[in-house]
Amino acid sequence: MAVRRMLALLTGTEADAPLLRDAFAVASRHGARLDALFVRRSARSGADFLGDAFSVYGMESLLEDLETAGSQAAMAAKSAFETAAGAAKEKAVGGFTDFIGLPADALSAHGRLCDVVVMAKPGAEGDRAREDAARAALLETGRPVLLLPDAGAEPASGRFARVTAAWDGSQEAARALIGALDFLADAEDVDVVTVTDEGAASELGGAAERYLDLHGVKADLREEDREGRPMGVALAEIANESKADLLVMGGFGTSAWREQVGGGATRRAMRHAACALLVTH
Repeated sequence: MAVRRMLALLTGTEADAPLLRDAFAVASRHGARLDALFVRRSARSGADFLGDAFSVYGMESLLEDLETAGSQAAMAAKSAFETAAGAAKEKAVGGFTDFIGLPADALSAHGRLCDVVVMAKPGAEGDRAREDAARAALLETGRPVLLLPDAGAEPASGRFARVTAAWDGSQEAARALIGALDFLADAEDVDVVTVTDEGAASELGGAAERYLDLHGVKADLREEDREGRPMGVALAEIANESKADLLVMGGFGTSAWREQVGGGATRRAMRHAACALLVTH
């Protein structure tokens, strides 16, 4: 799938600048346009539910503080976008949207007609806000979500030279492969990895290899032992050992409740993989 429109989710924090630098590099390399979205909820939207309790508990000043913080974060996000856009190729520069309302409404309105949603990847210690944002982006847009790690000091090339693609024959894994085609075609090395339990044999990889070959992507098949590890940890460690720049995988294939309570392969991969992730629901 050709990448032509990318959407970066901004937070109004210091993380926006390095995210935008790398996102513009990816967009420029693939001839895509990068738009940016900042979402802030109107603090006063809860007033109807509390009614006279606002006056009793002095909530007006708190709401004003929340509104001010939201406005400041929106201005910071816009400033970061304009600064990064000034250093990017003109054709890669899209627009900035400051959406006031619910994140689900913002993502459905602005994310469903993009090719890739881009956001900062949660760190190894876990970042619940980023993890929840990634989950919301996956579920509300139905688009691949590219999770970029904190940028290094070197100039961003926008290329994922080494890619590890997880394959288990599921719908999520198939969508992930299809959503990653532009990145796979641009890579130097692509490994299609099937993780099995000890003693189990798998012939799933051949179908993925043949499909990718039709799209001009030469992939190496690998079968790895799970070794008792949680699936997300196993995939992340395989990608890390391969020094991959990108891990492609299906995400949130189990129920939302199980993902929320048990963590799930997606959350574990987010936390343990050192590289970027392209995840598709």
